[in-house]
Amino acid sequence: MTSVNGNPSEALAAIDAFAASGEQ
Repeated sequence: MTSVNGNPSEALAAIDAFAASGEQ
C-alpha cells in the first residue's frame, strides 16, 4: 500500500486513525 506522496506509513497511520474513530 502506498499513499499519494509514496509514504506507506502515512497511509497506515491515516487508516489507523480512521478505524479508531470508527470503532468508538
